[in-house]
Amino acid sequence: MSVFVFILARSSMLYHEIYTLSPQSPWMIFIHGAGGSRLTWKYQVQGFKPFFNLLLLDLRDHGNSKEICPEYRQYNLDILTDDIIFLMDHLRIKDAYLMSLSLGSIFVQHIAGKRPDLVKGTVMAGAVCKANARMKLLAFLARAVYPILPFKTTYHLFAFVIMPRKNHRNSRRIFRSQARKLSPGDFNKWMSLLGEFLGSLEQTFHEKLIQPSLIVMGAQDHVFYSAALQYARNQS
Repeated sequence: MSVFVFILARSSMLYHEIYTLSPQSPWMIFIHGAGGSRLTWKYQVQGFKPFFNLLLLDLRDHGNSKEICPEYRQYNLDILTDDIIFLMDHLRIKDAYLMSLSLGSIFVQHIAGKRPDLVKGTVMAGAVCKANARMKLLAFLARAVYPILPFKTTYHLFAFVIMPRKNHRNSRRIFRSQARKLSPGDFNKWMSLLGEFLGSLEQTFHEKLIQPSLIVMGAQDHVFYSAALQYARNQS
């Protein structure tokens, strides 16, 4: 088992870690959600590295992926998706299983639509599948409060809205600790993506999946569960 860690300062590539099993082994790529980092997956690494080559990455502005070139005043879904595709092409990963968490599922679906040749299958945990009424309300509240409240306060508020129960306490703590690495400017850029995220969900919700896919949801997920269930029922 070989482990490679790439520390990239002002680079055109996302910060990433690689766990290599063998050249013949299939690849699995882990894509975290907004406010997260590659550390989201530390427990999953132990379970999957005996069977796959693993690629863990930090999305632009998250974790150690700082000052990624070229810089943009505003983001769109293509820019952030192309970061991942560029990394896969650079590492000569011809295809892979993509595993995502939360909003990371939007990137997975976008990659599958844009470059289906790269995707052998998908696993979407806590998948965001449709802009339902609850998600639209959250997006509205986010737009309303983030110009007023400090962005870290906004993150703490939404962590509690999404994960309100006592047994969610550890998940809230991890979410908040990872979100501290975002700067206010980075947070604003990601907030500007909310409209495009919602529009992308409306488009992909009715599309048929080509690749084998698994959606993993928590029974206490009161925001995204019902839409994910409906999404899965629409597929073969």
